[in-house]
Amino acid sequence: MTFFSSGGLRKQISKQLQDELGLDKMCMLKFHAVQWLSKSAVLTRIIKNYPALRVMWEREVSDKNLNADHTVSELVHDTENHKFLGSLTSVCDVLYSQAEINKEFQHEVVYFKTLMDTIHYGINELVQTYLTSDFTPGGHDDVKDVY
Repeated sequence: MTFFSSGGLRKQISKQLQDELGLDKMCMLKFHAVQWLSKSAVLTRIIKNYPALRVMWEREVSDKNLNADHTVSELVHDTENHKFLGSLTSVCDVLYSQAEINKEFQHEVVYFKTLMDTIHYGINELVQTYLTSDFTPGGHDDVKDVY
């Protein structure tokens, strides 16, 4: 993230805000083209740091001395509602399930049963999270097991 790598000031502000908000101190991560598991890790880190990121962006936009660039103003505007965080979380859940399946393919020998069990588990977790009557208007009481 060039937003944080461009200088130590933003990293320092981020750490101070994490402390102020009672969050674990975590640096932001970058996507890496060669690390196929990095996307879920990066999104998870963004979700966990979201409160500190929001405060930092809002303060940077309101602080006239920093002359916040247009990108930060857009971040404040585009991430202000719960749709953003909900969408980000759901994408993270899908990527995490995909990463678990990808891990199975990294073994020297891939066992079909283990692979299918991993796929089955991932799909069921997504169904239970996003398609149960608790989360969907009108409900899907008949959704218990995809396979």
